[in-house]
Amino acid sequence: MFLLINLLDTNRDWKNPIKLDLYLHPHFQYYMREIRIVVYSQFLESNKSVTTEAMVKAFGATVNFIDLELSRFIAAGKLHCKIDKVSSVLEMNCLDATTSLYQATIKQGDF
Repeated sequence: MFLLINLLDTNRDWKNPIKLDLYLHPHFQYYMREIRIVVYSQFLESNKSVTTEAMVKAFGATVNFIDLELSRFIAAGKLHCKIDKVSSVLEMNCLDATTSLYQATIKQGDF
């Protein structure tokens, strides 16, 4: 899992057929973003809190890249965690089925 992001960024051999494909090329960035979301969520599920430095070491990216990407995914609702920029820590918000159902009900409203 930790090597997946490095593999995605450094190994260009498997990317070229996707980029050259007429039908897959327009969706390439979407595929890559969804793969990164799965990798980040798997990494964060195993830890209640993790430092950004640990993520930088695990994924081989810069702190700015990790912060920017995680903040976008959190704002979009793809990752359920909070970023503490002062102490450079990411804290997971564990959502169980009941909490998710409650939040969906509150969001939709009462009809």
